[in-house]
Amino acid sequence: MISQQQLKELLDYDPETGVFTWIKRRRGTRFGHSAGRDSHGYVYIRILGAEYGAHRLAWLYMTGNPSADQIGHINCIGNDNRWRNLHEANHSISGQKITQQQLKERLHYNPITGIFTWASQPHHNHKTRIGDLACARPNSRGYLRITLLGVTYYLHRLAWLYVTGRWPDNEIDHLNGAHGDNRFKNLRDVVPLINKQNQRKPQKNNSTGFLGVSRCGKGFSAILGINGKARRVGTYPTPELAHSAYLKAKRQLHPGCTI
Repeated sequence: MISQQQLKELLDYDPETGVFTWIKRRRGTRFGHSAGRDSHGYVYIRILGAEYGAHRLAWLYMTGNPSADQIGHINCIGNDNRWRNLHEANHSISGQKITQQQLKERLHYNPITGIFTWASQPHHNHKTRIGDLACARPNSRGYLRITLLGVTYYLHRLAWLYVTGRWPDNEIDHLNGAHGDNRFKNLRDVVPLINKQNQRKPQKNNSTGFLGVSRCGKGFSAILGINGKARRVGTYPTPELAHSAYLKAKRQLHPGCTI
């Protein structure tokens, strides 16, 4: 991690605008030019061979300390790095700090649409009104998150707490595989194995483009995970046939499967 001194030798940060500018010329840059690139709604800056989120650099620049926690944007706009728009928040996957009562005092959840709206005026944003959509940030896998009382929670877990009055015992699975679809009928409390069995899309590194299919010589194998081990269902001349065989076996052997 870059130090505050190294950062200030290379960049200037304006806390009023949230913009970084170069104060030391580097290859491809000029003195006074703004630094960073926008990617997926956040600004990233490459320094000394490493790439950093501008919001984390802003925190380091102002405080001198790299934050171990998540740096959140109060207005939920990821490229708005004004100092007053940043806050440090603990990140909690299980989110077992807020109670149902505290949640309902702050948010309203519609189990039919899966949407959260503000039930009270959020103290950190005076522009937001009661009834406005509660802004949530997706992570790299599409799960929506929101920060309440300084802790970041997954919305699907908050939905479970809101309706049932208790935190899930296990993981929350999205039945249709859409991680941002938090309608209550699309959620179920399941053990990790069942959740994993509901995988609907192939991994990004799967060159065949089909779930459960891999290349095998000139053919294509259908492979299913059973009790932690890969089981070969069969080998087929086309990926479509292999995928069809995989689905047939999956529906028989994976109780968590919904496809």
